[in-house]
Amino acid sequence: MVGGLVGQLNAGNNAGKITNSSFSAGTVEGYHSVGGIVGSLKNAQPTYFSSVTNCNAAGTVTGAYGVGGIAGSCYSYIEECTNNATVNGAASGGIVGHLNTYGCVVGCTNNGEINGETSVDSKGYGTGGIVGHIHSETTTGNDTKNYVIGCRNLNAKVTLTDTQRSGGIVGNQKRALSGVYGSYTVKSDVDNAFQSWWGQNPNGATNEGNKVFEAATSREFCTGEWRTATPVFIEEKCKQCLLCVPVCPDSSIPVKDCKRGEFDYDHCKGCGICAKVCPFGAIEMKEGK
Repeated sequence: MVGGLVGQLNAGNNAGKITNSSFSAGTVEGYHSVGGIVGSLKNAQPTYFSSVTNCNAAGTVTGAYGVGGIAGSCYSYIEECTNNATVNGAASGGIVGHLNTYGCVVGCTNNGEINGETSVDSKGYGTGGIVGHIHSETTTGNDTKNYVIGCRNLNAKVTLTDTQRSGGIVGNQKRALSGVYGSYTVKSDVDNAFQSWWGQNPNGATNEGNKVFEAATSREFCTGEWRTATPVFIEEKCKQCLLCVPVCPDSSIPVKDCKRGEFDYDHCKGCGICAKVCPFGAIEMKEGK
């Protein structure tokens, strides 16, 4: 267990913390659990959790497996951290190599290049822009959820020849109840085919619906296909008060010359908020698309 600042951080009977710290140059090298900030981040589940917060890593982080820009392995919390280092090894990720039981990654950003090793990776490890491999040490699942929330992979290079276990956010998930929420990746340059968020989920199939585009191109992602109800604009009733415009969470009500137009149905998800706030009955909801 090797880290740029700390080899292993244990929770023990207290919550160990690393905050506002950085590893800015040079190389971190080891065999397993190798991280730019900490090698292994432990907890004393389910009471005490160690954490790494607001830390930054640069340079190069290299190991055989369990290699991460911030932490090699994590059983606890990593929040608001940024990796700019190049990461090399199996089960490698821009933030965490191995995300284990109770491990969570929140609000982190990867800018570094991730290079997976296929020789060791034959064990089923993964390579990802944020997390290489998610693995719970228990098969029961209910109390051992792992989460990746609000993270961004901004680097266009995540390399692993086994493309079924390489992903822009998570490379592979095995035997864990996990969730990826509010995270995105740029279109990445990955060897052969590329799985945008997940390389592989527990049953071996690629997750559906994970279309992730380059930064600032959300218009290309037509979320309107999710809609189960549709707002209908009744123009003759509209007084152009524009109360509906700021409450639309998807900016699907275009305005030109101080007047609203027809809905942008490519992006409207049919939440119905606009119909609720309209005081003149100029918006009605209908079932279906």
